Formats: sequence, C-alpha cells, structure tokens
Amino acid sequence: MWITSFSPRNPGEEPSDCTHQRHESRAPFMKKPTVVPMPKAATQAKFLAEQPESLRDFYVAILAGLPSQFKVSRDGFTESRREVLRLGAFCSPFRVKSLVEAPRSRHWSRVVEILNPKGELVDCIVAEGNLTGKPRDAIAALSNRGLQVYDTDSIHAILSLVRNWPVPPEAHLTLIEQVGWVPERDAFILTSGRVITRKGAPSKYRFGDEPTAKEIGTLPQWRDQVAALAVGNLNLLFGISLGFSTALMEFTELDTSIFHFYAKTSRGKTRLLRTALTVWPRAGVREKTWAGTINGLEAEIAKSHGILLGLDELRGDATPDLPALIYRFANGSTKARGRKEGGAQERSTWRTGVISTGEHSFVEIVSKLGGMPTGGQGVRMLDIPATGAYGVFDALHGCETSDDLVVRLDGAIRKAWGAAGAAFVENLLEMGEDALQDALDADIRRHTLALQQHLEVSPGDDRTAEIRRVIQSFALVATAGEWATDWDLTGWVPGTASAAVRTIAARWLAGRGRLPFEQSENLKKVRAYLATNEQRFAALNAKGRVTPPDEERLGYQDEAFFYLLPPALTNLAHALDTQANKLLEAFAEGGFLEKGGESKSLQFRLPASVPGRPRAYRLRRAILDFEEDPQSPSDKPQGHE
Repeated sequence: MWITSFSPRNPGEEPSDCTHQRHESRAPFMKKPTVVPMPKAATQAKFLAEQPESLRDFYVAILAGLPSQFKVSRDGFTESRREVLRLGAFCSPFRVKSLVEAPRSRHWSRVVEILNPKGELVDCIVAEGNLTGKPRDAIAALSNRGLQVYDTDSIHAILSLVRNWPVPPEAHLTLIEQVGWVPERDAFILTSGRVITRKGAPSKYRFGDEPTAKEIGTLPQWRDQVAALAVGNLNLLFGISLGFSTALMEFTELDTSIFHFYAKTSRGKTRLLRTALTVWPRAGVREKTWAGTINGLEAEIAKSHGILLGLDELRGDATPDLPALIYRFANGSTKARGRKEGGAQERSTWRTGVISTGEHSFVEIVSKLGGMPTGGQGVRMLDIPATGAYGVFDALHGCETSDDLVVRLDGAIRKAWGAAGAAFVENLLEMGEDALQDALDADIRRHTLALQQHLEVSPGDDRTAEIRRVIQSFALVATAGEWATDWDLTGWVPGTASAAVRTIAARWLAGRGRLPFEQSENLKKVRAYLATNEQRFAALNAKGRVTPPDEERLGYQDEAFFYLLPPALTNLAHALDTQANKLLEAFAEGGFLEKGGESKSLQFRLPASVPGRPRAYRLRRAILDFEEDPQSPSDKPQGHE
C-alpha cells in the first residue's frame, strides 16, 4: 500500500484518508478503489500534523525542495513513473541542507540530511566532484550514513536529486574541518560541532568533521556546582582557569604548554584533570591518557585547537618518544607527510594548552628513560607538585573526608560539560577582535609583572629568561580566570583565579629552581653522583703523602671542597650525557666552583703533598645539599589582589 503520510504505520492500522493513496494488490482481479483527492495544501498540512514534532522541519524542507515529479511517503521517495508501474519508494527520505566550500582547497560539497533507520537525522557531506565523477563513492557515502537504497536502478535518480536540490544563497557556507577558531577569528567551533559566530560576521560556517564531544547541562548548573566546589581548592581553581585560557591562545605568541600535576597520592589527580575539562564539551566516557604512539598523541592535540586537552596517567615507563613529543606539541603543527598519490598532505595546526597528571615528574621520567631533560623541554612541560591539605584538595566544602568530596564532585561533573567554554567564547566574540587583543595584551602584561614581583624574578636578567617565558603562560591562565569571573561564569570573587595561579606558579618554580633548567638538572645529577662516589675522592688532610691518583680515583677532598680532576670531569660529563663546559657553567652559576686564584684559571693547583701537584676543579661540598624544596615558604596560598 502506498501512502504519502510521513509517519510509520503500526501493523493493522488503516491507511490515512489523503491524496496520493494507492492500493496495490497481488491478485489481478481486485479493482483499485476510487480516491477523492484533497487539495494539496490540506494534504501537506495533514501529513505534517501526523509527524513527530522533531521531524516536522525536516519534512517541511523536503516539501519545499522536492521536484514535482517526485513524491514522499512514510518509506521515502518515489516518482510518477514508478507510481504508474506500481513500484514502491526507491530510497528513504533526505534533503540537501546547504552548499559548503572548503577554504583551503576551494572544493564544494553538499550537506545532505538523512533520516536513518533509527529515526535519527544525520548529516552527510558529499563532494560535488563525486556526484558527477565518482557516483559510486557518493552513493556509498550516503549509504554509510544511513540512507536506505531500495532500488539500485534508481541510484542515478538519487544522485540527480542531490545534485539539483535547490539551495538558497543563505545556505552557502564555509566548511571548517578543525575545532576552535576559524581563520578569520569571527567564529569558534566546539568539539560538539556547534558553531558560535560573531553577530554580523560576513561568512557562515559549517563543521566538516564528526563531532567528538557532547554538551551537557547549563551554565548555571556548572557555575553553582562544579565551579563552586573549586573555591578554596587551588589546584581546581587553576585547572578551570587553564581550561578557559586555551580559547585565548590564538591571540598570543605563546607556544602550547603542558601543565603536569604529579604526586604519589592517588587522591584527586584525575578529578583535577576532569574538573578542568568540564569547561568544554565532554569527549568520551574516560579520560585520554599518555598511552599511545607519538603520532597518535599528536593527532589528539591536533583535534584540540583552542580547547583544553587532558592527558591522564603519565607513567614511569612512558614512551621513549616522550621528549620528542613535548617539542611536537609546542611546535603547533604536524610533521610534513607525503600523499600516496604524490604531493604533500596539509599540515594540521593548533594553539592550545594541555593538563597532565601522573605519579612522577617529567624530569624523573626522562631520567628513567636514560635521557637528560633540556631547557627547551623544561619551559614546555611544567612539573607542578599536586599538593593540598587533603590529597589535591584544600577545602572539603562541608564534606567529612576527601573521599566524600570526590563523590560530590563526580556528581556535579556528570551534569555539566561545555556550557562555560561556550559562554566564554560568546563573550570574546562580543568584544570584537581589536578590543579583545588590546585588553588581552594589557592584562597579560599586568599579571606578568605581578607574578614576577611575587616570585622575585628580575626583568631583563638573562639567567631568568626561561622562567620569565613560563611566567607569561601563567599570566595568560590568570587573565582567563579573571575574565571568566568578570563575566559571571564562575561565581568566584574577583582575584580568586589570579591568587591561585600565583601559588601554583610558586610551586612550579620551587621545584624547578631559579637557575637555567639544564644547569639546575646538571647540578642535581652531579650532587647524586658525588654522594654515590664520595669514597673515590682521597682525603687531603691525611697524615703523610697522599695516595696518588689512579683510574678509580676521581680526585681529592677535604672538609670544604671536592677537588675534581680534569679527566674525571670529562668522564662525568659523558656519564651525564652533557658537556664538560656546561657542567662548569652550572657549577659557577650555582656558586659551587671556587676558582684557582691564578689569573682567571678555573683550576686549582693541589698542594705539594699530592704527587705531581695536578690541577683540579674545586667544588664546594655544599653541592651535596643542592635541592630546591617544592614546599618552600612561597608555596603558601596567596590572598586576593
């Protein structure tokens, strides 16, 4: 039985009393019943009234665009010729929503909305070139998205419908295949696929990839439950502010930074990461982790342009490619790769931030992998002790234990994802690009100066260049948190976010030390080396002649100094995978190298009691105590500005 009603008909249900009805009988002697046609407008109104409300706009668009020789039924499309031959529908219902152009390739495609077998409306982007030059690819793409083709002889008719479906000028869109800011910075695409566009923007945009996340709940829910529980919890305040800051990265010259929170405790690190991620739509049920290949993790950050990426569980047995991956993340683009058919693939680019958690610091892990952390890595992946009064928490908000707070926080997180980030972007778009840039530059400078003063870092000092570079990243996080507060997105008191950032920055600096990163790490390794091999230094204050040096002897020692022989320095540098002159620079900058006193020589001539009076480098024994304490006084929570 053929009927133009759009709703599914239950078994045994009588046909709708409307036009275009056709009874089909398998027995040739049965007479076709006479049907009195209804006016077209009344028929369409009746059909639409019978449809689920969620599908009415879909069918209205079909009625407006479907050519007159085609008809739509509860099963899909048919045409007059097939009706005469008493054939059924040749495919399920669809419509062409828009015509889109990819800005890089300048290729055009059609966005086809399909009613799939589950009764859901889904989109399929079909390239114009495939509709004419590769029809099999075009119909395969439609079928894969749920279009049901009942008659393969009608494939030409289906593609002709798609190709010639009328698309009004206002439905001509720009196709963007990456989340975050579009190149013109007048729109932002969430990982849910939603496009937020500045009012009056000359272009309209369409996300060309599959949505990877889901928006859950409302801004009031997020503010009153998730953000409220962050108050008093410095790590959570920082994480949320970091989440907002990724939308500002596009307007800075900063590289992608990885804020790595580490602690042996299992209490709260993942909740810290999860809380920060609630600023943006939820991507999957479980958090992403560091487990994976370098190319796989690079692909993850490429899908996080402008949106915070969270990576949980950085393990002690991490991939040996970890040091190289840090540079890949910071560089902001994938490596150049060729195509099978020739030429080069388009590079993916990103500007974003990463929050990471694990039991070990990045420096510890690289050392376990047999490497030596470099200064470049140290300003890109920032080791932050995840400390608090109760695991990572400082305030329990009326809960008796941190476990109770975790349960409460989990309940709040389940109900709210993405509304805060969307509202933040909407406010940024309302500012206009020029006003946004001016305000951002001014606030980053203000927070940078405040952080430098708090951390007692002198501007213009070459020895603190690495530290000052990282301080700018912290200043961006402070700016984002304060802007979100000013726009009433967080419910926090002004100054709360920037105070939390100052405390977290102090924890980072205390653990890292004030020397250039490589020098600090070299000193830590030398300290460990000397402590382990102290017995290989002969005592200078022994009675009589001192034992002459041999292959096992590293040098000499007394109550004040280690006297390191030049060959031993060379071997030490080789063992630490560095250069002897870099070790000497670290000794000098750390205040541990006592010069020889002869002109400008760094070496000291040993006394006559040592055979041959060789020269050696005098290192103060205080080097054995070299260790920056993460729990320094500057780690205390700071008050509001």
